[in-house]
Amino acid sequence: MQPGKMDSLLKSSDWETLDLTGRSVYICSTDGSTGSCIRDAGVNLRIICIASALAFSSLLLLALPPQERIPSAEAKKLKNPVPCTRKSIAQGRISFARYCTPCHGPDGKAQVDVVADATDLTSPGAFKSGVSDGEIFRSIRDGAGETMPPFKTQIDGDTDLWHLVNYIHSLWPEQMRPPLEKDKSKEKDR
Repeated sequence: MQPGKMDSLLKSSDWETLDLTGRSVYICSTDGSTGSCIRDAGVNLRIICIASALAFSSLLLLALPPQERIPSAEAKKLKNPVPCTRKSIAQGRISFARYCTPCHGPDGKAQVDVVADATDLTSPGAFKSGVSDGEIFRSIRDGAGETMPPFKTQIDGDTDLWHLVNYIHSLWPEQMRPPLEKDKSKEKDR
């Protein structure tokens, strides 16, 4: 077929699109002439790309080792590797606003009606799964009780989880908060 002739044929009102196989799309003449169908290969390419992406992502998920829940005794021993600084608390506040406010409320007091037994994060005595850094980390990462889901797949990496632990500490009464450390990044800039 001559260059440009295909374009004029496809622009013509004498052509329509038909799905003949369920997988391929054909553009055919409406005048009933035989042998005047053109297969649209782009549809098959899209199907192959989608199927390949699904297969690859399934293999990737199977290849990743599942993270088990941290045992309680081990969680108690975990120490927060992220210093409790204003910067860390600010980063934790961002995660808190995104993931925690629907159940714990914007102030952490759990006075929202979504989850009846959400913990008041401003009162460490109300924590059911422990108040050490590691126990709070475990509650966020692996979930707690019957209603708090694990956030290990939603929050990017352990560092962001530790920032969230620092933010939760900042909600506590002042005499119970860990001491605030100076931001080292400001010292480097001097």
